[in-house]
This record gives sequence, structure tokens and C-alpha cells, in this order.
Amino acid sequence: MEQNNALTTSRLIRELDRSQHSQPVHPRPPLANSYVAPRNELESLIARVWQNSMGIVEIGIHDNYFELGGNSLLAVQIIAELRDIFRVEVPVSNLLEVQTVAGVAEALIQHEPAPGQVAAIARLHGKVSGMSPDEVHTLLEERAKAKREPAMENQ
Repeated sequence: MEQNNALTTSRLIRELDRSQHSQPVHPRPPLANSYVAPRNELESLIARVWQNSMGIVEIGIHDNYFELGGNSLLAVQIIAELRDIFRVEVPVSNLLEVQTVAGVAEALIQHEPAPGQVAAIARLHGKVSGMSPDEVHTLLEERAKAKREPAMENQ
């Protein structure tokens, strides 16, 4: 259990470090549809992954992946990152079929192993995204300690 917490901590810190270093630089290209902002933490996190992968500053939830310049190779990278974040096995073909942030959010929810897992991870990610790696590590240690204490009381 302790090793699993350490793995989760290091993975989360590595992901935060990576997202802080890769900042989008290109404006949103002219598209047929208007920009629609993410409606929740899940869509916000998916949009951020797309923005960092594609280098586009602003991606709306109904923007078409291919119109933004996406391709199948980049789709593999994006889905791999989403699998790593959410621990959900969603096929690459889902991104190629649904082609929007909103569609990918629905696909992640459809494939989540436990109800509410994807939304909970998105909320946690939103909470820690503004924290330093040290603050994240401290928070995760406190949570692990809090989970251990009730188990010890029941013995």
C-alpha cells in the first residue's frame, strides 16, 4: 500500500512538472464553430491535455480534433496521457470517432472501472494543479495518514 502511494505521488508530481513546462503557444485557429469553454473539471483537464499536446492556447469542448490539426499519431499520445491520468482503458479509436473534448469526456465516463472515478480524478487534479510538487507530496502524505488512522482504530 505504501509503495502504491509513493508511486501515485511520484506520478502526480511528474505529471504536474510536465504540464507546467509545456505551455501552448498558438492561438485557436479559425473554426466553423464558436468557442465553448469547458463546463466542468473533467472537460477542463481533457482540454488542457489537448492544448499542451497540440500547442494551442484555447480549445473548446466542441472543437473538432482534426480541424485543430490533430492526427492519428498525436491521438495515440493524447489517449496514452489520458489513460495515465484517469486509469481508464479507452481505445484510441474513441478520439478519432468522437473528435471533441466533450465526446472524449463521455467516452472516459463510459469506460471508467468504477462510477465517479473519472470525475473524482479530475477534481483532484484541478485542486493540485495550482500547488507546488512539495505541497502535493505533503497533501498526499496527509491523506494516506488519515486513511491509516481509522484502520488502526478498528484493530
